Amino acid sequence: MTNQIAIVTGTSSGIGEALAEKLLSENWNVVGVARSPAALAGSGYRHIQSDLGDLNSLVETLIPRLKELFQGRKWDRVALINNAASTGQLRDMEESDPRVLAATLTTNTVAPAALMGSLARICPADTPLRIVNISSGLAHFALPGCQDYCISKAGLHMAGQVFAAEQRNSGMTQRAVLSFSPGTVATKMQQKLRNESGDDFSSVAVFEDFHSTGQLVSPEDVIGPVVSFLDADDVPAFSEVQFQAGQTG
Repeated sequence: MTNQIAIVTGTSSGIGEALAEKLLSENWNVVGVARSPAALAGSGYRHIQSDLGDLNSLVETLIPRLKELFQGRKWDRVALINNAASTGQLRDMEESDPRVLAATLTTNTVAPAALMGSLARICPADTPLRIVNISSGLAHFALPGCQDYCISKAGLHMAGQVFAAEQRNSGMTQRAVLSFSPGTVATKMQQKLRNESGDDFSSVAVFEDFHSTGQLVSPEDVIGPVVSFLDADDVPAFSEVQFQAGQTG
C-alpha cells in the first residue's frame, strides 16, 4: 500500500465506486463517503456513512473524522473526488419547492466546497493535493426541468475555480483542481432520470433517448482522465476535461 490517500464521495455505486476500486487496485488508501454502505473491501478501504445534505453532520462529524486521517501521519499525496450528487426535484421552476432546491445545493455545491476548504486547512502546504469535481454538461447548458441540478453543478464549477484562484494567490503550487465532465454514464441517476413521468419532468425524453440509442457508457470506461490527473505532478491550478469516447487518460 502506497502512502497516498483519496477521499471519494458517493462510493456506493456508479463513478464513485468505479474510482474507488481503481484507486485501490493501484494501492491508494481510499476513504469512501456515502449515505449507503459500499460493497468495497480490503485493508486499504474505509467507509464513512454520511449524508452530505446534512450540514450539521458534515461540520460536526464528517470533517472532524477526515481531520483525524492527518493526525500523526504525513501523506505523500492527497486526493479529494467530489462525486456524490442529487438530481433534485426534476420539475419546472414554476412548480418547484425552494426547500428541495436548497437541499440539492447543499449536497451538490455546499458540501463539496466545504470539503475543499477543509482539506486546504488540513493538508500540509508541501503535500500534493489533487481535487476532482465531477461536473456535467448541465453546469453550462440549461435543460428544462433540471434547475436544481443545473444550478448546483454550475455552482460547483465556480467553486473549483475560486479555490484554484485562492491557491495561486497564496503561492500554493502543490494544489490543483480538475472539473471533469464524464458525459452520459450508465448510473442509477441516469436510470432515475429516464424513469420519471413525462407529465412531471419535461425533459424525460432526452434521457430515454440516451438509453435507447446506446449513448450510455460504463463508469469504468470514463475514469481514466481522473486517475491520470491524480497521479500527475505538472498540472495547472484549474483545468477542465470533457470525456470523449475512446479517451483513456
